[in-house]
Amino acid sequence: MIKFIVCEDNEMVLKKDIDTINTVMFSNNIEYKIYSFKDYSIELQDLININDDNKIYILDIELENSSGIDIARKIRKNDWSSLIIFSTAHFELFPQVFSDKLMIFDYISKFDDHENNLANTLLKCINILTQNNTIQFKSNSEYYSIKLSSILYLRYDKYSRKTIIKTIDNEYFVNNTLISFKDKLDSDFEQINRSCIINKRNIKNYNIKEKYIIFNNGEILENILINKETA
Repeated sequence: MIKFIVCEDNEMVLKKDIDTINTVMFSNNIEYKIYSFKDYSIELQDLININDDNKIYILDIELENSSGIDIARKIRKNDWSSLIIFSTAHFELFPQVFSDKLMIFDYISKFDDHENNLANTLLKCINILTQNNTIQFKSNSEYYSIKLSSILYLRYDKYSRKTIIKTIDNEYFVNNTLISFKDKLDSDFEQINRSCIINKRNIKNYNIKEKYIIFNNGEILENILINKETA
């Protein structure tokens, strides 16, 4: 899933931004959700604190009681992977943004073909989020795009005849075979037996004799046969 988080205090511009997002995503087979705000709020901060989703921020630089720059600073305290776009009429603030090293993806002028420029920028953002660092799949009639770094393991369950994708905070049951995911994974992933692929990046410890793996978040995968030649 891609989360679009728009913070804009001009009602008309806010509506155009949301319409542009919906237009862009209409041709993309990816689950998404739009969150809109007119200023900084506790609800916005709660979204910022969630760090396991693909997020694209569209921030107005000048808000009634805060600024997009301040919000970007809050985002970058713990999140350097989300993409931030500034929608602004205040290009004179660019030196401040650059000096803060906030890794802004793009700046969209409100007075220069705003909607088309935003649409083109969003397409670039989506392309980045859906390339090699994510995988896409369908589960329970919904489409997902999740970061490879959030995956603990993929395991085929012979009873449900589904592949289980276990992430740091979630679990998905998909109809795809385990093999169908192999080419979509990076070098951090290793197939340890016929029914399980693990993300070595997220492993804390594994025990061949006792047949268990402990992941960095405390998750334990038990009764797992680990082939000695791959362990």
